[in-house]
Amino acid sequence: DEKSVSNRISKIIASINHKFLSGKSRNAWTRADQLKMDSALRFVPLLDNFKESVSYQKGYICGSTLGDGTMRFEKEWQKLAHRAVKQRYWRIAVHSSQNEFLERVKRYIHNLTGYNLSIMAFDCGTDSDMIQIATRKTELLFKIYEIINESKEDIEFKRGWLSGMFDAEGNYSKYKTKNSMKVNALRIAQVNVSVLKKGIIYAKDLGFKFVLENTRHVGT
Repeated sequence: DEKSVSNRISKIIASINHKFLSGKSRNAWTRADQLKMDSALRFVPLLDNFKESVSYQKGYICGSTLGDGTMRFEKEWQKLAHRAVKQRYWRIAVHSSQNEFLERVKRYIHNLTGYNLSIMAFDCGTDSDMIQIATRKTELLFKIYEIINESKEDIEFKRGWLSGMFDAEGNYSKYKTKNSMKVNALRIAQVNVSVLKKGIIYAKDLGFKFVLENTRHVGT
């Protein structure tokens, strides 16, 4: 047997035992034949008109740098000789399985600054297969510094920031609570709680509710 399920945006035909995520105060998976006319369906729309705006790309660079990157540069260093400041650099280093992530960072850096960076192997001192994207060029460091610290935090920037942070430090997991309730969770793990609090604010502005978890796994 089949049932027609629709909302104000779209309509689909599904088997009666197909489950939909629904709920007003609490979400749950509900069979199609158990849905009511006033059931609130949860869904993620397909964005066929998604554009990677300049502000989105700036947010992505900022979020990914805060997530998995290191930025060792101050604005006043711009006019100082390299020998006057030890170790000025920007770098994002991840496992080699995250090459797609660094390719996106590489593309955005080029779009925003005109610089072409390479993805290279990174020696982290262990047997882990790591890769990195990095620069020590003062001019580029200054541009990245401005992106991270002086960008306008509009809604596009916030979307990009959360995307970059999630690609760097996010994960999806399933687990059971103490009451044996099955839970699907999106998490961002970070030791810097102030970064997580900023993420919670940005997510709220975009219609998502994240909470700070006080567990041994620091994160939202």
